[in-house]
Amino acid sequence: MVSKECVKAKGINGFGMRDVANSSGFALGTVCNFFIDKETMIIKILVSTWKDYITSIPSTDSFMDYLLSVISIMDDIESTYPNFIKTHPRHISDSKVIIDKEMVDRELHNIKDHITSTINRDKEIREDLLSINKRESS
Repeated sequence: MVSKECVKAKGINGFGMRDVANSSGFALGTVCNFFIDKETMIIKILVSTWKDYITSIPSTDSFMDYLLSVISIMDDIESTYPNFIKTHPRHISDSKVIIDKEMVDRELHNIKDHITSTINRDKEIREDLLSINKRESS
């Protein structure tokens, strides 16, 4: 995705839709047909980036190994896209969050499923851990 490359090169604060147009070889108007504005582009980059990284977590039967992989991925995201994790929420208005909530919710659901299945496979964790947490929060 060209927009990700622009974020890598200029940072989330420094890139714009014109940079994406120039890098892709498309006219600015064409880029605007795909992304209404920079906020929409940032949301798409954010979801795509998280999805790419989360799906790259190796399957394991150890929740501790899983957590270490997540920490490593967070470090990798931060080194590949400097300040991306820290600054992206400031660039998204409440209206954009509502518009793209379904897309974000779907990815968060996938992450939750990934974590839950890892916990369920880890023999070092009590089998009823997830049900205990549900009872306590009720």
